[in-house]
Amino acid sequence: MKLIEVLVRYLPESGGWPVWATRARQSQWDTAIYISNEGDLKGGAGIFDFGIRADDCSFETGDHVTRQQYEAALAASKEMLINKPVAWDGQGLPPLGCVCEINDPIYNAGTKVRVLCHDERAAVCRILEGDRLHSLCQLEATEIRPIRTEAERKRDAAVTAMKQLNIGDYDDPRIIYDAIAAGKIPGVKLEAPDDH
Repeated sequence: MKLIEVLVRYLPESGGWPVWATRARQSQWDTAIYISNEGDLKGGAGIFDFGIRADDCSFETGDHVTRQQYEAALAASKEMLINKPVAWDGQGLPPLGCVCEINDPIYNAGTKVRVLCHDERAAVCRILEGDRLHSLCQLEATEIRPIRTEAERKRDAAVTAMKQLNIGDYDDPRIIYDAIAAGKIPGVKLEAPDDH
């Protein structure tokens, strides 16, 4: 990971780039990042430590990230979060910017949310639809799922309707057949019998 990526990911949560500073470098001995003015090595520097060793920009190499580079990268990362979908396979917490949905059995299951940040083992999300539009919620990894396809939503609705039949342990197929015939299972219809 490059130093500019570390800064864009973690510096905003720590108050952002100091207004008086012009460049950032990482210590060659540890993970400390020094943000200072041109000419300052460590004196007068803002010191941040996110526990990540960058692949570049140390005092040893003489390379650094400028304020302009940081601001351009930060603006580009925000633009990406707003305008581009972020993929997630459903494992762990979704990445920042990902639009996903609240999982069963949580209240408002199926409601779309956008992940704003992570807080320990949870995602802080903005609700994107429904009666709680624009509200914030905190959800653990098991309480969020990727957006379902239309076919998955129809299947889930049919399964939910079947579960509500309370047919018990013996799974009598006649009860399911009667519920389908009565139109109680969404997305499932019986074909008219052939009169041969």
